[in-house]
Amino acid sequence: MVEIPDKEYQKLQEILKLYEDLKVVDRMKSEFISVISHELKTPLTPLMDYAEILLEGITGPSNEKQKEIYESLLRLAQRELNLINSLLDMSRLEFRTFVPIKKELQVVNIISDSINDVAKEAEKKQIKIEKEIIGDPPTIMADESLISRLVAQLLNNAMKFTPAGGRIKLIYSAGEDSVRFEIGDTGVGLAKENLEKIFEKFYQVDASYARQFGGMGLGLSICQQIVLAHKGRIWAESEGLGKGTTFIFTLPVKG
Repeated sequence: MVEIPDKEYQKLQEILKLYEDLKVVDRMKSEFISVISHELKTPLTPLMDYAEILLEGITGPSNEKQKEIYESLLRLAQRELNLINSLLDMSRLEFRTFVPIKKELQVVNIISDSINDVAKEAEKKQIKIEKEIIGDPPTIMADESLISRLVAQLLNNAMKFTPAGGRIKLIYSAGEDSVRFEIGDTGVGLAKENLEKIFEKFYQVDASYARQFGGMGLGLSICQQIVLAHKGRIWAESEGLGKGTTFIFTLPVKG
């Protein structure tokens, strides 16, 4: 048995205490976010209901200007609700209070649905979306709602950062024990030093991007937590700024 000198042992104990203190602080922060999110979410639901009632003309006919205002109210409330839900999901996934409900799943169908969901926006921005299925990918054991959110988030992320006239390609293939999903774009790209940082909570690559494209920097962090909850791996690749980005994740077949 190796004996540790008293000074080194004391330093080790201090480091361990600091680590435990940081875990407590991080948990308190997440609990605070969860409480605040619930409080903020409560008034948003009736606000959206009222906006829909006004928009549908249930309380009486509205002119075009009024409809524009109601649509704006509904759109802004929905955006805030999405942000709040992202905060809650991040907290649940991070502390494993959200347990994936795994069942046999074919990701090919989710890919097709996700592409259909952004088809109109892609047409408006003149972005070409391509899909390639390599081989005969098997069904996997996974949570359908979480994997759907994962694919949709990565596709929406590519849509957000790809300029008009660009291209997005989704590739799905299978290995011996896992499936591999890639979504590459011809968008703004990433500097090498940011390839890992982008998965950190609230991280924004550039303040100008945050202003231009919006968001809180939670989407990719949630993607990472979903992949980890399925014992998979996720990472990003880019040749640099202006050269597009490819996000890749792998999931075990058996979960």
